[in-house]
Amino acid sequence: MSSLKRFFKDTIIYGIAAVLPRAINIFLVKLHTSTLDAEKYAVNTDYYVYAAYLNALLTFGMETAFFRFFLRKKRKEKWSLHPLLVC
Repeated sequence: MSSLKRFFKDTIIYGIAAVLPRAINIFLVKLHTSTLDAEKYAVNTDYYVYAAYLNALLTFGMETAFFRFFLRKKRKEKWSLHPLLVC
């Protein structure tokens, strides 16, 4: 019975963690559209687009590869960031 109780506890925790950000986003959209004018809301939408692109890159494991090579190079010599990574 203990494993069943733990299963439901974990299900509730992960369920809340999956649903809560989406619910907050629904309320924030209403707040943003009622308080911001079209030009400022467009800037806010740009941030959502950038976040989507960044999320796509992170799913490919780019952050892991970056830190792996970053740390390897840092151990060997003084490092410098490539200009394309800053963009």
